[in-house]
Amino acid sequence: MKMANLFLFTLVFMAGPSSSFALSIAPYVTVTPTDDQKYSRTNQTFLDEFLVNGCGDVCLKYDINIVVLTRNAGTDDSSVEIYKDVVDKFTDDFRGVDGQKIFHFNLKNYQSRPSPRSLRRMGSDCKALVQQGDKDEYLSTSDWADIIADCENDNYNDPDAINVYIYDAWDDSSGDSATTGRGTRNSGNEYRGYILLDYKRVESGAGGGSNQAAEVHELGHAFGLGHLCTAAAKSSTTSSTNIMSSGNSVSNDGIDEDISYNCPGSGGKRDIGFTAEQMLTILDQALVHIDEWNDEIYKGLNKIDVTDARFSP
Repeated sequence: MKMANLFLFTLVFMAGPSSSFALSIAPYVTVTPTDDQKYSRTNQTFLDEFLVNGCGDVCLKYDINIVVLTRNAGTDDSSVEIYKDVVDKFTDDFRGVDGQKIFHFNLKNYQSRPSPRSLRRMGSDCKALVQQGDKDEYLSTSDWADIIADCENDNYNDPDAINVYIYDAWDDSSGDSATTGRGTRNSGNEYRGYILLDYKRVESGAGGGSNQAAEVHELGHAFGLGHLCTAAAKSSTTSSTNIMSSGNSVSNDGIDEDISYNCPGSGGKRDIGFTAEQMLTILDQALVHIDEWNDEIYKGLNKIDVTDARFSP
């Protein structure tokens, strides 16, 4: 294997009163981030290689937890395959502008909507989350975050993964016909990033359809990316645009606020990969996730190398 492709992500927990850790990428130097200095700003050698080539032959594995909240989504084997396809598209399409692969996304768990009997027995903390999947009301991003945080069942709110909720979107203009999705890094709740995907849009995009672009767009929000206004682009799906481009009346930053602004004609196909600046943000957010998530994947391990099953070539 060529040295340029040896992007071996290694986590090293540093002993000390502050209990910090360093992220080492062989064959480059170990970097210990500080509060004021993010990882992607500190290792120029790795960064230059990563921006050009992506993660190469060995990529950091990112877990995805898919939870069906709406009773309208199918639960048969073919439906499960659709959600597996979503995660595969995350890996395939979450790339740099020149096609650089960034992470390997893994379907850690799939949780179907509970039966009516199981829902009646479910604790009120998670029942509210499940019931929101078909409610005819619009919740702000922060309201969703609070409802999710109240559910302490790992199957429905995995603290060690990006949670993807399949729901029946609703808004004032389109009602139940709405197909809007949302994504957030969820910094107010221990960086438990979540994504909302309308079931109709997911099913129509299965097998590589054009609507798959919306799913990768929302994943970008979970890694701290905001919307891009592409003034020269057309709203038509025939126009190529950056993954994070968006249309009229969208959130100011796409992360924690619900402030609308006008950006006409900037949606398009969302088929152009992330810019170098966006990739920097993604790397920074990946470090935050690793630092904040309290999971067995990282805790208690002095070193993880490419022979470990948590990494996928």
